Amino acid sequence: MAGSTPTEPWPEGAFEGREAFEARVRSLLRAAADQGVRRIDWVSQAPLDWPLEDEALLQAVADWIRPAGRLWCWVAPELEPLRHRRPRLTRWRATWDHRLRCLSPEAPGLLDGPDLLLLRGVAVLSLQDPQRWRGRVSRSRSDLQQAAHQVDAILQRCTESFPVTTLGI
Repeated sequence: MAGSTPTEPWPEGAFEGREAFEARVRSLLRAAADQGVRRIDWVSQAPLDWPLEDEALLQAVADWIRPAGRLWCWVAPELEPLRHRRPRLTRWRATWDHRLRCLSPEAPGLLDGPDLLLLRGVAVLSLQDPQRWRGRVSRSRSDLQQAAHQVDAILQRCTESFPVTTLGI
């Protein structure tokens, strides 16, 4: 799989700038299969800002999600804009619907914390300042536990959203 060779450095520590953010997202998602990740949680105030339209990256994530028992959970206030502005991601999402949960918070303000990309038990990317694209990637046990607790608390107050097909009347 492209981008997941053992010699590729694991992205860890602070980052700043959109390019650095996107590089870390891509690297983490490409490494998910090699790291044995069974679940990924993506929590974002602005899902259109994430670099998830790249065909090679979507193929890498498809390779990760293909084995049984894998789950990717998306949480955002509004996922519907992806349908029109990220058509490749939307088609990919339709293919893998059985391995995805797409959710939106029931209450405003529930996602007021940092955007997160949590590879359960392996790494967490936290985008703390989306205006300046500042954040960090951590593999520390305490950061992973804190992120998992935060995500689990959010998931308890969310409802299903972004259906694969829309009903027209």
